[in-house]
Amino acid sequence: MTQSAQRRHFVQSILCGAAWCVALLLVVCAYMPMVNPERWPLAGVITLFFPIALLLHLTMLVLVLLFIPRTGWMMLAAIVVCFPSLRAYCPINLPSPPPEGALKVITYNTQSFGNWQLNPDGSNPVISYLVAERADVVCLQEAYDIPANHYAKTIGPAMRPVYAHYDTVKIGPNVLACFSRMPIVSKRLIAAGASNGSALFVLQMPDGDSLFVINCHLESMHLTPDDRNHYKQFVHHPGQAEIDSSSHRLLGKVADAAVRRALQARATAEAVRALGDRRIIVCGDMNDTPISYTHHCLTSAGLRDAYAATGRGIGRSFNRDAIYVRIDHMFCSSSLRPYDAHIDRQATASDHYPLVCHFVCRR
Repeated sequence: MTQSAQRRHFVQSILCGAAWCVALLLVVCAYMPMVNPERWPLAGVITLFFPIALLLHLTMLVLVLLFIPRTGWMMLAAIVVCFPSLRAYCPINLPSPPPEGALKVITYNTQSFGNWQLNPDGSNPVISYLVAERADVVCLQEAYDIPANHYAKTIGPAMRPVYAHYDTVKIGPNVLACFSRMPIVSKRLIAAGASNGSALFVLQMPDGDSLFVINCHLESMHLTPDDRNHYKQFVHHPGQAEIDSSSHRLLGKVADAAVRRALQARATAEAVRALGDRRIIVCGDMNDTPISYTHHCLTSAGLRDAYAATGRGIGRSFNRDAIYVRIDHMFCSSSLRPYDAHIDRQATASDHYPLVCHFVCRR
């Protein structure tokens, strides 16, 4: 073997080894949501690296096909193995316009109604948006102003002509609210932390059956502005980001939040199982990506991810910093068929975009 051939063989061997490592990393990230962070907190951190692992894998796939194409089968096999996670993270679906009479549902973390910043005409942009959308059911998170005077003076008079019924569940300072065209016959708390959790609202539908709506605002990572800036630097310049005490503190917050969120997600999933074969919608700010233990818990309870089934693209729902992921979700039971789930980017008053979906009852 010539010296040139030896060098080529050495480079190919290194490239092949790197390809196997990258493929293994993608598979690990894709299936890590099956691991409960309560048992291994680091699992909640590893799942966040799925998009990075995917980009590495696609880059390596190009190199492999160019220089060692015989190894390409392994890289393609990893993509096939991870296809369910790929579809959940970035679905590609044909347009699914909702049929006439479909139930329109909106979930929206309002950030305290856009921190009560008003339009030039004195109206609140969050309220104006919700009134204009004329949905059948609206689930709000961080609706802090509803129990205060704002409801009597502003929110109630504006919303009541469209949404005749509303109710709230308070978790610490946080407020989970449900506005509906249909009567809300009962409510109860499902899971709660210091300020996050989930609540069930039971609505009476026109046909006499019940619609069970679970509004969620699961545990946040509680990142400070410095934490967000550090994360932003890591995302945009990973090679230049320093692994220092700030990095360790950030990873600790992420892991701790994943453990607390796992408890709330399991309690919510157990409530779904207890309801059985009913009309169920679970939605809200999950503070977790589609590749997460939270998502795994809810789909394992028999729910369908409405966005993954009918949406298109990543569906970024948090519109601040460098967090280009979908952390607001909507799930439904098999008795409901979803249509046209999408992130509505025209509503910019909050640090979240609303998630909108339509449903038709199967029976």
